[in-house]
Parts: sequence; C-alpha cells; structure tokens
Amino acid sequence: NFCNISMIFCNISMIFCKISMIFCNISMIFCNISMIFCKISMIFCNISMIFCNISMIFCKISMIFCKISMIFCKISMIFCNISMIFCNISMIF
Repeated sequence: NFCNISMIFCNISMIFCKISMIFCNISMIFCNISMIFCKISMIFCNISMIFCNISMIFCKISMIFCKISMIFCKISMIFCNISMIFCNISMIF
C-alpha cells in the first residue's frame, strides 16, 4: 500500500521533472537566440568602430592640409606686406 503511494508520488515527481526539462530546453533556445543577436550586435559594433577610425584618419589628414593652407596664407600675407612697403617707397620716389 505504501509502495503504491510512493509510486504515485514518484510518477508525479517524474512528470514535474519532464515539465522542468521542457522549460529548460525552451530557456536554452531563447538563450541561444539571445547569443546570436549579441554576436550580430558585436559585428555591427566592430564595423562601426572601423568606419569611425577611418573617419578619424580622414579628419586628421584634413587638419594637416588645413594647417599647410594656413602656412601658405601667412606666407602670402608676408609677401603682400612686403609688396605694400615697396609700393609706399615707390610712391615717395
């Protein structure tokens, strides 16, 4: 009699164990899906970082050319001032 009651509880326990296994498998599926999206996100993040670095390189190159342009502008101003001096001297004579 106690053996039958024990078997009933054992069967009930087995049922809950199977249900638990089903939920565990479902959880694993969602976990794997989450990992896939995480990996996709990481790929896009890396691609974004690459383009950001490329952009920074072009920005630095642009800054270099801007500085070179400023140097030539200053040289031009110097020659312009020298020209004005000679023009004023010419006006005196």
